[in-house]
Amino acid sequence: MGIPDDIRTKGIVLSVSPQGESDRRLIFLSSDFGKITVFANGARRPKSHLAAASRAFTMGDYTVRQGRTAYSLISADIAETFDGLSVDMDKFCYASYMCELAGYYTHENVNARDELNLLYVSFKYLLTENVDPVYAKAAFELRIQAMEGESYFAYVKDRGKYPESILNILHFIDTAPLTKLYGLIPSDEEKREIIGIADSSIRKNTDRKFKSLEILDTLY
Repeated sequence: MGIPDDIRTKGIVLSVSPQGESDRRLIFLSSDFGKITVFANGARRPKSHLAAASRAFTMGDYTVRQGRTAYSLISADIAETFDGLSVDMDKFCYASYMCELAGYYTHENVNARDELNLLYVSFKYLLTENVDPVYAKAAFELRIQAMEGESYFAYVKDRGKYPESILNILHFIDTAPLTKLYGLIPSDEEKREIIGIADSSIRKNTDRKFKSLEILDTLY
């Protein structure tokens, strides 16, 4: 069955780039239709009704119109803007990396509800007062890989390579309700182990360099 011309879907803007003199090109993660390209015509003009809805990290209910190769943004009801992520360089880079990784693992016309919810709870956590962004990055990496059938816990659980405490954390990251994903607070030593595992796993399972990750590598 074909997709209707006008679509109402919940989603998050993963990235934004200028297009022409006054438009914006969005990479948009839709809960229903996965990663899609959306053009916000006139969004860079003063007082455009699409300006606020076409900023990175913005989440809401979007109405888009399907074209031959992309979509056009018609209107949006913004739920959250996550403005705090854009004014803090560290948080901006971590959130951008999470968006890049979500974009890597999602595809057009494939349901992305779980990935969208993972982004949402991760953005929320990055904005908390006592956030540990490096551990958040690791937990995000491991969980999104588990969603895509690349569970590190499933890979190592019977190999005796890690102590039970680390295996328990890996299993928790794989299976915990997303609303509780960042509720587990490992010890500093356990965090270092999980961060190392996640870093090795993402390098093994992906085949590209992520721009935001390269920036993060210069910061730490």
